[in-house]
Amino acid sequence: MRVLLVEDDSGIASFICRGLAMEGWQVEWVTTAKDALRAMANPPNLAILDLGLPDMDGLSVCRAWRLTAATMPILVLSARDALESKIAGLDAGADDYLTKPFAFSELTARLRALERRQSLQYAPTRQLQAGELHLNLDTREVRLAGQLLAMTEREFLLLAYLLRHAGEVLSRQHLLTHAWDASADVTENAVDVYIGYLRRKLEPDGIPRMIHTVRGIGFKFLRES
Repeated sequence: MRVLLVEDDSGIASFICRGLAMEGWQVEWVTTAKDALRAMANPPNLAILDLGLPDMDGLSVCRAWRLTAATMPILVLSARDALESKIAGLDAGADDYLTKPFAFSELTARLRALERRQSLQYAPTRQLQAGELHLNLDTREVRLAGQLLAMTEREFLLLAYLLRHAGEVLSRQHLLTHAWDASADVTENAVDVYIGYLRRKLEPDGIPRMIHTVRGIGFKFLRES
């Protein structure tokens, strides 16, 4: 099992790396959110994520991971022990939450539980589909009726999130929180701008309508039959 450890405290990270190596786990250790996101080019079997990173809040990393590694088990390991922090971590996409200080035996027990849970699941799908629209999470390709569509990274991530939550009404603030980096200096108007970009590519002449505007709230992805 390959484990990605995202931890900026070298003492804690060295302790975890040594312990997991003795247990037979292969550990890759990174200290920044930037490197944590880059690591998803070759997703590990499991990830351990600290929230207090120097360049970005770990919650943003967790949300970004969920767009590209939907089934990868994520264990948050954080000094934030308030109930609100635990809820925020789980809502961001984490599968488990362990607070510091911690017992190494509990950490490994939780990792084994996540490993067992993953092994019982079907092989993860790496494609999203709605009618003739196909989005491949591995190749970053979007095709409509077989035609390849050019997408920027932001357009791709926004479309992937809309597809994952097809049928749900998503507010602009929700999309900013979950489909944008929390550190990005953007306003809710950015959502409308990128929705417009997607519509021009997915809905020539406005037909068929895929991304619906819900007046006063936000947007909903729903392919009309």
